[in-house]
Amino acid sequence: MTRKVVIKPFLLYALFISTFGFGQTAKEYYSAGIEKINRNDYYRAISNFSKAIKIWEIEALKKEKKVSQVLDDWDYESYTFCYFWNGELKQKINDHKGAISDLTKYIQLLNYDNDKRAYLLRGISKENLGDLTGACADWKMATALGLDKKNFEWVAEKCN
Repeated sequence: MTRKVVIKPFLLYALFISTFGFGQTAKEYYSAGIEKINRNDYYRAISNFSKAIKIWEIEALKKEKKVSQVLDDWDYESYTFCYFWNGELKQKINDHKGAISDLTKYIQLLNYDNDKRAYLLRGISKENLGDLTGACADWKMATALGLDKKNFEWVAEKCN
């Protein structure tokens, strides 16, 4: 005899709650991520920032708009910085592919290329993955954006 598996509605609710928390807002996840950075709890910080991103993106999807059209200035800036923080933290835990992906998204969301630190960090991750050409391109962009002289000399030495 075969048994039919029936998932009760309360089990679905429990699964939803365990996945998305207890109604925390994106701002709360963002703030919790910052707190986790301050405690050097990088994995949980990444998790919090990723949850904030998902909430903001779901909010935009519900309205069938881009995230930038839905969020106020503070929320949009926080949304973009979630990608920056995730990129920086993933680099610290040696997830260089993830770091490159998040830092690239951060740079794209800015709509202007003026964050020298994002280029510097992305270049370091590219170097760690053996892409010296890509790393040099990012480091040269970072120096063009005003990276300090000490780093400029280092880049010139590495990227002849």
